Amino acid sequence: MNSKSVKPRITRHPDGISAVDAEYVHPGHAAVHIIRHDGRGAFVDTGTNYSVPYLLAALEELGIARDAVDYVFLTHVHMDHAGGAGSLIQQLPNARVLVHPRGLPHMVDPSKVVAASQAVYGEEEFRRLYGDVLPVAPERIVSVPDGFRCELAGREFELIHTPGHALHHCAVVDLDLRIQSWNRAAERLFGFTATEAVGNPIDIIVAPDRRAEVREILDRKLQEEWRLRRTPATKEQ
Repeated sequence: MNSKSVKPRITRHPDGISAVDAEYVHPGHAAVHIIRHDGRGAFVDTGTNYSVPYLLAALEELGIARDAVDYVFLTHVHMDHAGGAGSLIQQLPNARVLVHPRGLPHMVDPSKVVAASQAVYGEEEFRRLYGDVLPVAPERIVSVPDGFRCELAGREFELIHTPGHALHHCAVVDLDLRIQSWNRAAERLFGFTATEAVGNPIDIIVAPDRRAEVREILDRKLQEEWRLRRTPATKEQ
């Protein structure tokens, strides 16, 4: 199977985000996401080896060159989310895999994860679901500490450690705050039409010489919200 012989099922969302059906088990069961911004691209998860042709076909349909993909964000290294990482990264010459430090060794050498999964599914069923899981070269991987930040063509993302489903789970936070809706009152107040405002950074409503200051304030606010969400509640004594 190659990317020319498949038709990807793509659901387009606002802000350059698209969901691609991973074609895992059955249609609609799992998705991989692609972020497109100013001609650059990033994946969130990879699905399985059998997902990869659909992902490459989706890139083509979305108008993203393979060498314009900068990142493959892995939320965790379970086979249905990251089993195709080794195969996919071979097709993306400039991309790096970003993964939790606990997950990194299993991307470089997936043998333990494969053996554990085969113990559950059996070798035949494992191969049917996941195929041959390939390693990722160490130089193509970035170990991301909690709070790690990176930019995709100037659009900033933060990776937050969110243990739960897996101890090595990460969430990808889009720090590029953009206007999602705009009403007539906003038009009168700020002078922008909805067409001019929606999809643009929130700081367009701020005088240019104050935008850096406002960005700093918003950044501090986001950090405080995440700190509060991740601090366990304490019981009253």
